[in-house]
Amino acid sequence: MKEKYLLSIMILLVFLTLFTTTSLALIPGDFGSEGGGPPDGCVDLEDLMIFTMAYSSAPSDSNWNPSCDIAGPDGTLTPDGIIDFEDLMVFAMHYGECDEDTSLSPITISDSTIFDGKTVIDGGKHTITVKFAAPVASVRVFIANYIVQEGSIRNFWGIPSNAVEVAMSTADGKTYTGTADFGEGDCDEEWIYVLSGESCCPVVCSRTVIVDGYPPEVDLIADVDVVECGTDCELDSGYIVTITSDGFTSVDLPCDPLCCGDCSALAGWTVTVWDTQPFDPDTCACEEDPCVDPIKVCTGSGCDVTCVVFDCVTWVPGEYYVRFEAVDIVANPTDRWGILELTSGHTATLNDAILDPDDCLIKLDTTAPPPIGDDIMGPCTYNIQ
Repeated sequence: MKEKYLLSIMILLVFLTLFTTTSLALIPGDFGSEGGGPPDGCVDLEDLMIFTMAYSSAPSDSNWNPSCDIAGPDGTLTPDGIIDFEDLMVFAMHYGECDEDTSLSPITISDSTIFDGKTVIDGGKHTITVKFAAPVASVRVFIANYIVQEGSIRNFWGIPSNAVEVAMSTADGKTYTGTADFGEGDCDEEWIYVLSGESCCPVVCSRTVIVDGYPPEVDLIADVDVVECGTDCELDSGYIVTITSDGFTSVDLPCDPLCCGDCSALAGWTVTVWDTQPFDPDTCACEEDPCVDPIKVCTGSGCDVTCVVFDCVTWVPGEYYVRFEAVDIVANPTDRWGILELTSGHTATLNDAILDPDDCLIKLDTTAPPPIGDDIMGPCTYNIQ
């Protein structure tokens, strides 16, 4: 019987080196903890032993463990009354994973935040902290990109050969800290691997982190509506002019306009509008003129970005100067300028603008305008530095 279990463990470990995972709030494969305790938020060696004991069993078998029946046909997370290859695949995919959303995870990253169930950090250096309940003599930490580069292989514990080891230090053997440079990726998924204990058979734990090192991406457009306004006795019609990130829904574009992006969100934004050049006309040093007051200031957080510049007014053609400032949830900032043009044909366009040393704020000259005009940061013209 021992030989059977030893063989099963060897087979399972081979599979575990072939799969990587994404993070879930509840981790399939977290069956228990050391000493027969409850699930501890990590799929580790203890769970492997529990799964091995129950492998190939059905409810009529003495070694049957219903907790290990985690998958059905085609890998669906539906128990099917047998612990077989499908359960093995799901278990292998989550081996080494720790629950990011609870305090049970021993791995934390400084200056991180949770967005859409995932841990997000800005680019650059962050402190990794690993905590243990009791002193551990040996701890090694590695970071690696989710996508294994061509020519890179994984070792027995699934760590890519191009992973970077992080120098860790400890004062009590229970809490280890080290600083790692996560780069300046755009929604890159990085893995943190922790090997602790004896070098021959360490306990492996891992978690993912999303690196968002780019400024937030927002497509803005000027939208015009004709509305009835005034009073019941004196009805009148006027125009509403809105700067918004939600104005592309009815337009056929060869791209997908964004409001911030897929891995982050806007923590705060400000739209400021002036009716005259907001810079000193004498020096044109591109320093804001304190004597020029804006005609509109809108603030908010998240999406959608919406700023009503004019509300039920008589149409007056002209140029207006717009500044869009925003910061995302990991403190990446963006600062863009635009010129809002109201034409005699009752249309409005929001043009990209740049700060010129001679003329201060001027409309961006482009030979290839987007399909519906030159809009601040869009449509789909991202990462303009």
